[in-house]
Amino acid sequence: MKRILALISVLAAIAVLIIPSGVAVADQAYHTDRLPFHSLNLSDYPLKQGFMINIHMNGPNNFEKKEFQLNGAKPNTEFFIYRRFEEAVYNPQGVLLIPKGAQAYSGYSILTDEHGNGHCELKLAPDDLVVVRGVPSLYMTVVLYEGMRPGGIPAYETEAFRTFLDWKW
Repeated sequence: MKRILALISVLAAIAVLIIPSGVAVADQAYHTDRLPFHSLNLSDYPLKQGFMINIHMNGPNNFEKKEFQLNGAKPNTEFFIYRRFEEAVYNPQGVLLIPKGAQAYSGYSILTDEHGNGHCELKLAPDDLVVVRGVPSLYMTVVLYEGMRPGGIPAYETEAFRTFLDWKW
């Protein structure tokens, strides 16, 4: 009996040393994506290169991180970041949370300099996503508006993409 207790104690100590608490590991369902932006009107909104990097950390503090980069875009302009939902979003009980085509402001914007270069980083905690808790995936497009909606003008957007949500913390 003493040997069994000693063995359990040793295994528990090893587990504590090997598995640190509170560490976020990479999301098992969704890995990093790099999604290019394209201009919706090249004469008014030029673009050499633009992209969004979508990273899911799957952790208790940082669930998701998005980086936005514009190069050679319209200079000295503020672009507001919106998500457009390409399909309706329902909770696990079948209740409609977000209708198809709805757009949600992210709370962030990208400001370009005199060369049309701009960068923005958006970090989301699990509590920022409480409205979609339990939803396995979202199909959306990211749209950059010059000015806030409803009067803003859509300037750049990504292709539609599916992001998978892995709620394991």
